Amino acid sequence: MILGNVIAELRLGYRTQVATSSATGHVAVCSPQGHAIVLDSKLQEVAGFPLSGKPDYFALSPDATMLAVVLKDSLQVYAKDQSVMIVPGQFACCAFNADASVLCTSRQDGESVFAEYRDPHSLRGLAAATVDDPFGDSDTMVFHHPDPSLFCLWIAAGQDGQILVTLRQRGDVLEATRLTDLVETTPPTFAASGRTFLVAQPDRVIHYSFPAGEKLAEFNWEDEEDSLAEHLHFAGENRAIINTTEGRMLMLDVPGLTLLDEFAVAGHEPRPIRDCYPSLSSEEGIGTDLQSFQPCGKNSFVSTHSVAGQTPSTSTDLLVVWKPS
Repeated sequence: MILGNVIAELRLGYRTQVATSSATGHVAVCSPQGHAIVLDSKLQEVAGFPLSGKPDYFALSPDATMLAVVLKDSLQVYAKDQSVMIVPGQFACCAFNADASVLCTSRQDGESVFAEYRDPHSLRGLAAATVDDPFGDSDTMVFHHPDPSLFCLWIAAGQDGQILVTLRQRGDVLEATRLTDLVETTPPTFAASGRTFLVAQPDRVIHYSFPAGEKLAEFNWEDEEDSLAEHLHFAGENRAIINTTEGRMLMLDVPGLTLLDEFAVAGHEPRPIRDCYPSLSSEEGIGTDLQSFQPCGKNSFVSTHSVAGQTPSTSTDLLVVWKPS
């Protein structure tokens, strides 16, 4: 088993969403009461933002100077000087591009998805596109590409399927192009070069070229009791890490996608599931307390781990910053 080296830990008194800055290693979290804080790469608090409500979604700019927040009735962007800009409306999600010059937002009306590029400093619209929703009333998320002009839109409808759409700005026009013919896929994770990407299904990981969408390699997973999950990231140029539904992690070789070994964050190695979650005392199998993980600065990751309470509703989260060995 390959272990990740722990750099810092922070126990929170609540369950949280996490947004990260891949450039600086900063992390943003938000309490159920709507208080967002920004932490540095050692998980020390450097800024706080009292939001006007609990966010449905939020994103931290790559330089960690702006926090974009989706509330039930508006999009809000907070700056380090505590100033805030607001656009009324119902939004699904938001994401900054690779150089923080664009904020991409999405919203839907049941039959289509409306994607828009905005100036993050004024929230003025720069370009927009309407994309057909093949499933109807889907959820959406947007993910930045290393090229600042590009995002990838993930349109997801649970068991009905999920598709990927590339967004590219050319002048004041936003072009939307279907990426691969997949109808079941996780969000993509792009290589630092931007020339390839990885996606996962419950029983496989697929490596594609970008933007052509040519399949380069495939890894197959045969454990039906513990299928592959949605968190998949490059770990340098030649490795990738993916989690499973029971919180275990696998390290794969890139580009060939051969299994190198099981991976774990030090101190959070696999153990009986009933030991991770006392409320699941009758559950069989092996797992970990891992909830999610994502890149956080150069060659670093931040993961969220469940800290069991007396009941599931009283469980809290532990943040861990680590580097792969």
